[in-house]
Amino acid sequence: VPGATQDSNKFYYAGGDYNITKDLKAQYYFAQLEEFYNQNFLGLVHVLPIDGKSSLTTDLRYFNTTSTGANSSAAGRARGYGMS
Repeated sequence: VPGATQDSNKFYYAGGDYNITKDLKAQYYFAQLEEFYNQNFLGLVHVLPIDGKSSLTTDLRYFNTTSTGANSSAAGRARGYGMS
């Protein structure tokens, strides 16, 4: 059906943080919206104490998002499985 839009009510989300040291935290999260996309997130947060009152924080983030299911094909997108 040209111009029609499709919905999804199946969203999955999981992940967590892990303190490698008191100053370094690793993060990983996964999200999926069924028939639309998968997303992976990887993060590192490092806190460098400068003196007793201040610190420098480095926050690195990586996201990888891919279309999946019906959204990953032209035929599926023509049926309304698209993101806006």
